Amino acid sequence: MITKLIKFIENFKWDKDNVASDNIIPPQFVYHLSDKENRYNILQKGLKPSVGESYKSWTNTENSIPAIFATISRNYNDIIGSVENFPSDIWQIDTLKINNEWFIDKHFEFLKEYGHRNPHIVTFDPISNTAIKLVHKQK
Repeated sequence: MITKLIKFIENFKWDKDNVASDNIIPPQFVYHLSDKENRYNILQKGLKPSVGESYKSWTNTENSIPAIFATISRNYNDIIGSVENFPSDIWQIDTLKINNEWFIDKHFEFLKEYGHRNPHIVTFDPISNTAIKLVHKQK
């Protein structure tokens, strides 16, 4: 039992470190992209940390820690990134209404090599539906 707990803690730490770098205090509004199929569930329950297929491929592990990814940029192209091919909603998160810990998303650290700031962030805590607003509704 103790061995399993220690292994879980080690994997949790490794995966979090693999996904997130420095702690960050985000601006009041950050933006999250989600498939429109999730709209009703998000409206009812808020955003819940999860593990999507692209996230699994980035971390290269089946034991990824559930997370919520967002961006501090209001630029539409930054928000959608490379996922133009699926019908996406954009959610505005009011960070003043939640007490989440946020980190820089390591998946986009390569932007620094090209002289760009990394606007992408990640949290591992749920976000209440009272702190989110649908700002772009995909038809």
